[in-house]
Amino acid sequence: MKILMVSNYYAPENFSITPLCEAMVALGHEVTVITGYPQYGFPKRKSNDALIYEEILNGVRVVRLKTHSPVGSFLHRLWHYGSFLSASKRYLKYHHGGYDLAMAMSLSPLMSISGVLTFAKKHAIPVGLYCVDLWPESLVATGLLKKHSLLYRVINRWSRTLYVRFDRIWVGSPSYQTYLRDYHQLKNVARKTLYQPVLPISTEISPSKDSRFQLVYTGHVGRGHTIIPILQCIDDHALPIQLHIVGHGEGIATLKHLQQQKGWAHLRIHSPVPSHELGPLIAQADAMFVTLDLPTVVGETMPHKLLQAFQLQKPVLAYLRGDGAYHLQQSKGGWLISPGATKEDIKNQLVKMLEASEEQRKTMGQYNKDYFEKELNGLVYLPQVLDELTAFKKSVKVDE
Repeated sequence: MKILMVSNYYAPENFSITPLCEAMVALGHEVTVITGYPQYGFPKRKSNDALIYEEILNGVRVVRLKTHSPVGSFLHRLWHYGSFLSASKRYLKYHHGGYDLAMAMSLSPLMSISGVLTFAKKHAIPVGLYCVDLWPESLVATGLLKKHSLLYRVINRWSRTLYVRFDRIWVGSPSYQTYLRDYHQLKNVARKTLYQPVLPISTEISPSKDSRFQLVYTGHVGRGHTIIPILQCIDDHALPIQLHIVGHGEGIATLKHLQQQKGWAHLRIHSPVPSHELGPLIAQADAMFVTLDLPTVVGETMPHKLLQAFQLQKPVLAYLRGDGAYHLQQSKGGWLISPGATKEDIKNQLVKMLEASEEQRKTMGQYNKDYFEKELNGLVYLPQVLDELTAFKKSVKVDE
């Protein structure tokens, strides 16, 4: 089949959209992705960059559209999302048909990928949504929107008008099913959870000269409310732990300021890199740190970085609730800090982590790997997902 995918992010940025599209190619399908230029952690685009740039990445045809950079204030991010919506709609308006189905991956915000709906309707093909972000709840969770405010109600209504137009919605975390069905009253949500596919990382072992426990965090850094207490506890009790952070986000500036102010030698902040360059650092990790400190149902998500740690056979120190906490408890491959934990609770879990022998940590990593393959490998269900979406073809009609 020929499949069209719309997403405002794609490789080399570290999002699960990339392995999803590559898996479809591996199944024998032709995949075209409409996306933007790399953003966070990558060189700024030049003013003379092409409005449209095409390339082939691991068998996937990638069409990059020039958009406003999101780096900077919240207004710049809004401008970026709006510019991607405008650029993708403009491109798709004149893009050829010939696709068997269309899909979009909802990262943030939902509105930015809405051009795929118009395209699918015009060409009478099924259209599906892979939902790994909830709207408008994501805005509430990050503090950018007050629930039940006038703007919230407007965005909520707008979101629902988009959700209902997809033939089928697959979610990346079980808790999202309940939200979409109960809150938005949607009947097009698939029962099968399509856990986010993990990014390919080669963990070739490199010898470490540091005798401290190596704890590694990768991904977006928000307000840092769960990272700062960990760092403070390590400092207060002189625990032999080195915390590495590889990522971007508004919390990085706060962490750098605290590091300089308090002289935290146990914190190392690395610039964002493509997933394939994370290998040497993760190979040296004694454990991975995973945290998701957001209110509302968004904070109950199964984090992609937890799936990554499971697949990489690493034990996990986690500050989680909801789906992520449940699966870590089921795998028995880590140490869980619950939201609202006291300083003593945090210290106790860090000490337990330090007291685990290398053999015990290897066993926990194996538990996580086995659990991932048995329960969380979403790509196993990808053929079923595509077959299910294709079945909607006869129900799609073109406007007269």
